[in-house]
Amino acid sequence: MAHRVVPVRFARAVAGVADAEAIDIDDHGYTACLGGPTVGPSVGVGSGSLIRVKVMRDQIGDDVDLFVTIADPSVVAIEFPPAGTPLNAQDILVDIDQPASDTNRTRQADCVFLRGGATLGLSLSTVLSVHAETIDGPVIGRLAVFQDPIIDIPMQLHRVSINGVAPRVSDSVAADIVAEANRILAQASVRLAPLSTIIPETVSGFAQAGRVNTARGEQFTVFNTNPKPDVLNVYFFKSFSNNTLGMANAPRFNPSARTGFIFATEFPNGNGMDVPLSGHVMAHELGHVLGLEHYGNGQQAPTDTVRQDIWAHRSLMHNFALIEPNIPRSSSGRVQVGYGSLGRDLRAGSLIGTKVRAAIPLSGEIGRMRAGALLQLFKP
Repeated sequence: MAHRVVPVRFARAVAGVADAEAIDIDDHGYTACLGGPTVGPSVGVGSGSLIRVKVMRDQIGDDVDLFVTIADPSVVAIEFPPAGTPLNAQDILVDIDQPASDTNRTRQADCVFLRGGATLGLSLSTVLSVHAETIDGPVIGRLAVFQDPIIDIPMQLHRVSINGVAPRVSDSVAADIVAEANRILAQASVRLAPLSTIIPETVSGFAQAGRVNTARGEQFTVFNTNPKPDVLNVYFFKSFSNNTLGMANAPRFNPSARTGFIFATEFPNGNGMDVPLSGHVMAHELGHVLGLEHYGNGQQAPTDTVRQDIWAHRSLMHNFALIEPNIPRSSSGRVQVGYGSLGRDLRAGSLIGTKVRAAIPLSGEIGRMRAGALLQLFKP
């Protein structure tokens, strides 16, 4: 029986919640990348942005020198390690004689630091290669790198009081949530650009104070509350009457909808969501606005189309922000995606996929999101 030996692979450089500089890796093997090279895993980087990717030594020791090269440094440049210098299996400082600082940062072990180019503002791709023992030694790993110009999406935030009960979210916390969402969206080179003022709104006549009951269609009242033209409108309120955390009013649901999304700041039991979870929900709902469906086009239980494989749990567009380990067909191994937990529940991942795969409906999420942003699907 034939066996495939993988000496090295590429991985996200951190564990825990999203980090704009430690981008998720789309590592679905050698499946095709739309508009780019088919060389294995892939990653996205914005023009002028810095990311790092970790080289994992699966079948090769720390004593073996590994060198990295880039096919086209005008598209993406290797900022560290310096040309001709191998990766280091230990964390190091750029200048070992100086203390750590913003200009002398610790360089994480076996990480390649990449900076996106800005060639004519085009979306381009190139290939990173890992060589064993010498700079021109045998190639033992390759990574497709996609560089895109950053697309800013103007956004108006609204704070909605329902029957006199307002959400407990300050302007500074709202700004933190947007920043967290942007850490996730950095993979796609899409960035939320909120207007400086959060508009207070008031609605009344709902079944419960502070809550949106979707069974009664109350979400549509919120969607249509004072939307500003030419921007994405996002509405904060206290909670839904069920376990929903966010809901997009994307045209796929209602062709005449005022596009945007609504956003709970608490669970129905009164517990507040933390900033990383809120940022995850915000990025997820923006995905819907820009044309994405749930991972694999699965919808909600009990239709039994919700995917529970490890790739689904890593995806930003998984149906649920938190993963329940006792869902049928799940196992403790399948829910270990490395994003930490909130209380007893593990967090789903925030991967926005690069690749278009025939077996996964609506894959290639980065391309779809960027197309939706350029078409300005977020406008009301």
